[in-house]
Amino acid sequence: MDNTIALAAAAVVLVLIIILLNFLSKQFGSKETEVQEPEAQQEVAAVGGVRRAVAARNRLGLRNRGGQRQQLQDEPRFPGNQDSAGEDSDDEVASSLLDLGDMKVGKKKLAKLEAKAERKAAREAEEREREEKKTLELEKEKERKKMEELEEQAEKEKEEQIKREAEEKIRREHEEYLKMKAAFTVEEQGFDAKEESAEENLLQKFIDYVHETKIVLLEELAAHFQLKTEDAIDRLKKLVQEGSLTGVIDDRGKFIYISLEEMEAVAKFIRQRGRVSLSDLAESSNQLIQIGSQIQPAQAESH
Repeated sequence: MDNTIALAAAAVVLVLIIILLNFLSKQFGSKETEVQEPEAQQEVAAVGGVRRAVAARNRLGLRNRGGQRQQLQDEPRFPGNQDSAGEDSDDEVASSLLDLGDMKVGKKKLAKLEAKAERKAAREAEEREREEKKTLELEKEKERKKMEELEEQAEKEKEEQIKREAEEKIRREHEEYLKMKAAFTVEEQGFDAKEESAEENLLQKFIDYVHETKIVLLEELAAHFQLKTEDAIDRLKKLVQEGSLTGVIDDRGKFIYISLEEMEAVAKFIRQRGRVSLSDLAESSNQLIQIGSQIQPAQAESH
């Protein structure tokens, strides 16, 4: 029986101790929360801005004034000192502290927070201005590149047009050149044929003149055909090489024409005599070779 009573008493004491500890932990926890809450709200005010802090200050002011009135009611009242004590406490709180939400901040701290908020707002405004300026510059750069691309495209098209026109001009000029060349070729062929015919006629006249003159002074031959003396000599040599003329040029500037019949007569004379001296050949040459012009005076004048 005694043991049962002792155990029951011990259980009651243990329960009371647990309740007391729980109560004390709640009391200390609420005090820590009250201490930490102003610090957290101060950070919120610094980050969130002054407007929210002012709103919180108004709410906290009402709450604190209600608490102060309750405290004054709970405290013993002394005549003559009650009103003055309340006014002094209100003035001290108003002069030393400003309520910001659930925290109390001094005027200097509030000024710092306001300055910090202003700086943050200024930074944000500058950041927005920079972003807007950057966006505007990007738009301008994009527009500039677009204009450059359009100008390059237009310049390229212009160059291609100029190139096509130049190629077309060259093609037309080449076609005109080919047409003119074909026309000139036909004309030249006709002109060459005429020149060739005239040249042949002139050459035949040259040969006929030598045949008829027999002994031709080279200077007279050149003057008759309006040639240089050297050109007349070259033409005679060429005709002799071709076989159109036969004869010799002596050292006195004369060409002596000897026909084939006369050359055969000289050869026959040499064969008949066997051996012939130069003196005999010279004496007989006047008979074998006709020396003298065959051109009559009227014919000479016509030439």
